[in-house]
Amino acid sequence: MKKNYIIFIRTIGGLDHVLPFIDYVLSNNKGTVQLISNVEEIPGAQDHLEFLRRIHKIKPVYLFDIVFSAFYKEIYRKYNMFVDTTQRFYIKIPYTTFFSTCIIIAMIRIYLFVLSKPIRGFIYGLDNSNVIITDVGSEVNFPNKFVVKYAGKRFLSTICFIHGIMVWTNLDNIKGKHRRSDYKSIKNKIRNIIQGKRCYSDKYLTCYYQKETLFKSSSLRSFNEPERVIEVGAPRFTYEWNDVIKNYLLEKYEFKYGDRTKLNVVIFVSNFIYNVIPEMFYKTISELGALEHINLVCQARTKGELEKVDDSLFKVYKVFDIPSIVMSDWADVGILYGSSIGFQLLLDKVPIIVPSYIHTNHTIYEKYDVCIKAKNIEELKRILSHDKESIRSLFKHKESDKFINDIVYGNKTYQQLMEAYLSAVDG
Repeated sequence: MKKNYIIFIRTIGGLDHVLPFIDYVLSNNKGTVQLISNVEEIPGAQDHLEFLRRIHKIKPVYLFDIVFSAFYKEIYRKYNMFVDTTQRFYIKIPYTTFFSTCIIIAMIRIYLFVLSKPIRGFIYGLDNSNVIITDVGSEVNFPNKFVVKYAGKRFLSTICFIHGIMVWTNLDNIKGKHRRSDYKSIKNKIRNIIQGKRCYSDKYLTCYYQKETLFKSSSLRSFNEPERVIEVGAPRFTYEWNDVIKNYLLEKYEFKYGDRTKLNVVIFVSNFIYNVIPEMFYKTISELGALEHINLVCQARTKGELEKVDDSLFKVYKVFDIPSIVMSDWADVGILYGSSIGFQLLLDKVPIIVPSYIHTNHTIYEKYDVCIKAKNIEELKRILSHDKESIRSLFKHKESDKFINDIVYGNKTYQQLMEAYLSAVDG
């Protein structure tokens, strides 16, 4: 019996990584796909959704339209108002008593207990041919927490896929209170009891090198069952899928900026919570912006990536609504310090510069020697003083091919990788 894959999406990152799996399943008649969105609109996902509509004639349905009656939609509206009010309260009065925190969390649990009932009904109405697929981390929060919980009780297979690749080699890659060690504090242990037991999917599918990094890092503080993790590969960053999605996007977009004779430089911005040193970031932007021989562009996947950036110190051309694949095609060189878009640059044979002084993390690009390292601003400017041809000659072809083969393919062919991925989902 062929499987029906019910895939829950909530972000562009999640859709980006599951898209090649959907394409493989439907193009090769391996099963059927039902796409369910946890949000009414996914920022930045219009191109991916258009690809699914045009090529495979499918589109997502909004979860709460198919599981909530008018009564539950009103409760959900009040729940969101309560959460928003609570967040504003904490911003104004950050040092509230632990007792008030317990009351707020208890109220949230009551709301979620009520809202979980129609989700339970939806899951219990599915037959055994269905497989539930969500992205890593979403199974901890509403609504996917209850999707996974009730699917487990119903003995339906539950799978989590990655919505990005962690590129840091150090485990404490997030600032301050977000660190993994803080998760074990007494206050958090009590709060975890109030919130309830963490839900786990049956399997967590990822590329190689993630089991000992991502799943043990501060990015996934509550994850404590590494035996569920299966390192199988990353279809999103294969050469074969890149050809498909890149050709599709380049038919829609043509990015132009600056003087064509100058060096095209893209800085792929990461959120400041990932141990970024703000003063070094702003200083770099300022000094590179003054260089007359380069076309400098900064890209963030969403505006949320720049939520802590001071616009008055960030005077450079910014891009939000152009796909990273298109920007990689435009770039002569990419600068990054915490983004998995580096894999895309390597696929496109674009040299990567990692300015190690901008953050306190360490990257797999440096470990595998697939990047150009800049220890300070002067060294970065010296590298960028090269012309286009000289910059291209700095690309490390041998190291890059091994890097992609080891982490993305796992030393398999594309066909072997996709069959292994499908087998991991079905098995």
